[in-house]
Parts: sequence; structure tokens; C-alpha cells
Amino acid sequence: MLFQFLAAVALVATLIFWIWSKATEDEEERKFARGWTKICGVLFILFVLLACVRIVPPGHVGVAITLGYVHEHPLNPGVNFVSPLTGIQLMDIRTQEYTMSKTELEGVKKGDDAIEVLSSDGLSLKLDVTVWFRILGTEAPKIYRTIGVDYVDKIVRPAIRTAFRDGAVRISGVEIYSEKREEYVQVVSKLIEAQVQDRGILLEKVLLRRVELPDSVKEAIEHKLQAEQDAQRMVFVLQKEKLEAERKEVEAKGIAAAQRIVAKDLTQQYLTWLWMTKIEAFGTGPNNAILILPYDQKLIPLLQVPGGGAPAGRVPARETTKQHEIQ
Repeated sequence: MLFQFLAAVALVATLIFWIWSKATEDEEERKFARGWTKICGVLFILFVLLACVRIVPPGHVGVAITLGYVHEHPLNPGVNFVSPLTGIQLMDIRTQEYTMSKTELEGVKKGDDAIEVLSSDGLSLKLDVTVWFRILGTEAPKIYRTIGVDYVDKIVRPAIRTAFRDGAVRISGVEIYSEKREEYVQVVSKLIEAQVQDRGILLEKVLLRRVELPDSVKEAIEHKLQAEQDAQRMVFVLQKEKLEAERKEVEAKGIAAAQRIVAKDLTQQYLTWLWMTKIEAFGTGPNNAILILPYDQKLIPLLQVPGGGAPAGRVPARETTKQHEIQ
């Protein structure tokens, strides 16, 4: 617009000096006016040429507007040549994000801007969401002509909020919070695409950042999780006790088998031989001792087990007690 203005000023100045050169009779004034007419004419041509040049920055397209008419084809990034009477409206074609959040200063709108939805089971949920989108460069003139530069507030925001509310009525609140979260996002993405794709807006991704359940539901979920953890802990304890019982059973069977093997090999002759060997070992040891041991006529040691037969420490009357002295 600056060069158009300067060109207009130069054109007016050219006309003024040309008229002056024609109207004056003074030769000096006529020469002066003609000289400035040429200078202003050159400046006019220069400013017109500069006004024909338009530079579109990267990540944008230019919508050409000539006297109220919007051209169908956008101007690509770089240097473009247009009519000096043509204005340019820049449109951003880069990825844009729109966030609606309960946290203040986090979303596009200030304050609590979370989306409040009702699930299929009647729960009221608050959602923090972010949507990535961009406009198609080829559709920029159509967007400017039919919607305007404020397409985000007119189209994108209402489409997002409507899609999240329409999608929530298909799924229960707990499922949105847990196992069907991704399914819910896919449903919402399809609903948004259906509303914006015909208007030259491309949806890239929908992010469900936070799901806030009612306090009563959150407490119920926490109690359920605690009960499941307690049940899993009890299963672990039962398994541990079962393994311990099996271990003890195997140990008891091993001890019983060992006792049966030992009892099978303990004959009367072996016990007598072992008894005499031990006595000999005591007698031939470094410290001689006198041992008084009861035995019967067959040199079988008299060992009385308490509770079985004669009292402990007594020898039956039918057995002959001898003293064996070892020096």
C-alpha cells in the first residue's frame, strides 16, 4: 500500500507541474516546471513498478483482491507480480493448534475453557483437548471469500466442541476415562473431519489431554482398584502357602523314606558290633575310663525306652547284670 500511495502522490505532482508549465508565460518558470514534471513522472513509473511486486513469506499464501474481487488462485511464497491496484491478504497454511483447557492461561481462551460433555451413562465429564489443523493453500481464497480470516472462531472451535459432545453420548464415562479412550478420539476425529473438510480445513490430529470424572465416580474407581489389589495380594499369599505345604509334604516323605531305609539295615548283630566298637574306642583312647554298662548274657546292651516295659533306668529281673571294667 505504501508504493501505491507514493505513486498516487507522484502522479498528482506530475500533473500539477505539467499544468504549471503550460500555464506560465515566464520561460524560467516553464523550464523549472517541465523539469519537475519529468522527475515526478519517473518517480510515478518507479512507484508503480514497485507496487506491482508482492512478497509472500514462507508458510503463507496470498489472496489477491482487486477492487473487491477475490482471485481464485492464491499467490505462492516468494516474489509475485500483480496489478498495482491489487491488495494481498496473507493466510497462514502452517500447522495450527487450538487448545481448550480448564487450566487458566493454557488454552486459547482465558480461564476455564474445558469441554463439558455427557457420556452414554449420564456422567458429566470435563475434557482438556488440543486439536492440530491447517488450511489448504489452494482453498485459501475460498476460505477468505466465504468465511473470512476469523475461520478459527467461526468454524474450528464450534466444530471441535460439537464433535466431542456428540461422540461422548456413544461411550460410557468410565470407558472414555480408561480402555476406550483411543476409540473415543477416533470417533471425534471423524466427526470433526466431516464438518471442516468441505471448508478447506485439514484436520491433522486430535489430542485428549485430560478427562475429569465426577468425584463420586473417582472414589468408586479408587475403591475398586484397591479391592482388586487386595484380591491379587490374597491370591499371592494362597499360592505361597500352597507351595510351602507342598515343600513340607516332600520333606516329610523324604524323612520317612530315610527312616525306613535305616530301620531296614539296623539288625541285632550290627547293633551289638557297633556297641562293642564304641566301648573299645573309649578304652583305647587317650583318657582311660571306667565304664559300667548293663548288658545281658548275649552282650546286648540293655536300653530301656521310657513308657515301654519297665521304668526308665531299671533292668528287668530276668536279665543278668555284669560289670565290665576296662582299664
